[in-house]
Amino acid sequence: MALPKPILLEPNLQPRPYRGGSRLAAFRGLGTAPGERYPEDWIGSVTKVMQSDEAGLSRLPGGTTLRDAVESDPASYLGPEHVAILGASTGLLVKVIDAQQRLSIHVHPDRSFARRYVGSPFGKTEAWYVLETASVDAAMYFGFSEIIDPDTLLTTVESGHGGALLERMNRVPVKRGDALFVPAGTPHAIGEGILLVEVQEPSDLLVRLEWAGYAVGDMRNDLGLGFMTALSAVDRSPWDIDRMADVRAHASMDKELVSLLPRGAGHFFRLDAASISARLTLPQMFGIVIAVAGSGSLLSDSTELSVHTGDAILVPWSAGEVDLTGNLSIVVCRPPDPVQVVQADPDLTSWLRTTEPAGSQTEGSFVDTTNRSSGQDPQLKSTK
Repeated sequence: MALPKPILLEPNLQPRPYRGGSRLAAFRGLGTAPGERYPEDWIGSVTKVMQSDEAGLSRLPGGTTLRDAVESDPASYLGPEHVAILGASTGLLVKVIDAQQRLSIHVHPDRSFARRYVGSPFGKTEAWYVLETASVDAAMYFGFSEIIDPDTLLTTVESGHGGALLERMNRVPVKRGDALFVPAGTPHAIGEGILLVEVQEPSDLLVRLEWAGYAVGDMRNDLGLGFMTALSAVDRSPWDIDRMADVRAHASMDKELVSLLPRGAGHFFRLDAASISARLTLPQMFGIVIAVAGSGSLLSDSTELSVHTGDAILVPWSAGEVDLTGNLSIVVCRPPDPVQVVQADPDLTSWLRTTEPAGSQTEGSFVDTTNRSSGQDPQLKSTK
């Protein structure tokens, strides 16, 4: 079997309930978006869109899904240390998001909640790197500025007036090159006019606090749990200036890779940035390299790829060290650091070993929801 090589990943645009797609299509080198609500490109995805059969999965040249390719040869794609801790799960999902309207206020559950209530080993901690803003006053909405009691939150969300929560959240101005780490449980909303790279845990789990005007069809806004249970995933505590400082960064685009994440965040994923004026050597890794700006080449023992703004390159472990040359600004998205996983979340390994090999529990497939609205624990599929 031939070892996998670095490859350019084709765009994998997904329909979502908010407007966007034209700037994403331009960034990724497409002529036009498929429609006005194709605002997300799922890059290097082994994760399916919630409640779908195949949507969301990235495909390699020839039509094979990346998920199938990785599962057929995990050591070559991911490396032995990764496989020893995370198995054949990449532990990663990367997106480019084009928000042409403000997203609804929502929250993603953490791993503890996801394991207890939906049988998923992963929650959905995420991080953003801002590529472009449509205006100088672009902003994210992040965390509550004051504590909110659970009864008020439940009444507000169930009544469909979740938009009023915006007044109780922090408005965070952002510009090109800003990065923001978003711990699971943090209420948030991407503001209008922002194009960004999102790196996250590989799940499509979401609780929508603001659903009036955003819900589509039979979309689950409460993970099928009922809001009384689903809202226990929300961090209702306040985010002050000092707490916010810990999760914000700006890419200085040094000539070496620089992390954009807080210390210790590597058990979720890794996100680094660099600027290349001649040559930069990337360490042996599995990762997704996104060209933020410029042009150049990616060189390995077996491959030479021309790289331009908007390109996304999958680099498998088997490629060894690779060189990037030219004039390029890049972000590099990588799975969790296995060492940090062992230190911070040793149970993740056992969960991954007791869920289905295809990772169905990380993709929004749900277990029996009987009695969940009453707050009773569900019968989980995992036999952990």
